[in-house]
Amino acid sequence: MSHLPFRVAVGLLLTVPCGWGVAQDIAPAPKLAPINPDDLLEQLRMRIRIAEERATADVADAEVQIAVVFLISPQTALDIAKKARKAVADNPDISESCRQRLMKRLNRFIRE
Repeated sequence: MSHLPFRVAVGLLLTVPCGWGVAQDIAPAPKLAPINPDDLLEQLRMRIRIAEERATADVADAEVQIAVVFLISPQTALDIAKKARKAVADNPDISESCRQRLMKRLNRFIRE
């Protein structure tokens, strides 16, 4: 089983087993072709892509925090999951398909 590094505090680095489902759903970012600055529709698509990448990274960070905190304080881990789920639900800049995918990832922690 491989481990993911996770920085808890300055100078303290923990590793989280990948088998916990943390960060394994993250796909590499697609290569984007240069866009014409005058193409407003393409600029909007780019902004949505960036917002979705940011939201996906935030969910991955929350998953790591949940995994680390769960053994110490399950209630705190649940609070982190709920806060991340609310942030995804309230984010107007991501597509509905991305929202559903991220909500599904976070709901795994809330049901457990």
